[in-house]
Amino acid sequence: MPWARAAYSITDDPQHGYVTGVSYGGLASMWLGYRLPHVFGNVISQAASLWWGPGFDGERPRHLQTYEAEWLTQRYAERPRLPLKIWMEIGLMESLDIMIEPNRRMKALLESKGYDLTYSEPAGGHDYAIWRGTFADALIAMLPASGSTHVDLAALAS
Repeated sequence: MPWARAAYSITDDPQHGYVTGVSYGGLASMWLGYRLPHVFGNVISQAASLWWGPGFDGERPRHLQTYEAEWLTQRYAERPRLPLKIWMEIGLMESLDIMIEPNRRMKALLESKGYDLTYSEPAGGHDYAIWRGTFADALIAMLPASGSTHVDLAALAS
């Protein structure tokens, strides 16, 4: 970020800092918001793998795992509310126990702490067919109102 700010005159105002991702990237975007709210004040998380926790071993069957499930949700629970605006979504055709329920638990936690949260459960699966459309919705909801329907992304970077 320091390099990008210097090279492109990007603001250091976290209200103009965005991070986004899908699946593990959705988990990572939630993590970056948690760890760096002074950099990224806006988080777009699509189908976050919130079930994950440190110690998960992709080589072992799930019933033999000993990792701390929903680790990031616990971190958010332990910390006072952060100055974040969050967009979360999880497709209704995802796995209920692995994907939908952990996202619902994170949603409930964030709401209980008073986060600025937009949450949706679109009719879709774990794929870019749904994410590419809802990403536009996320940007429209998250970007500051400009008084017009045209968003000048180059102006946002300055």
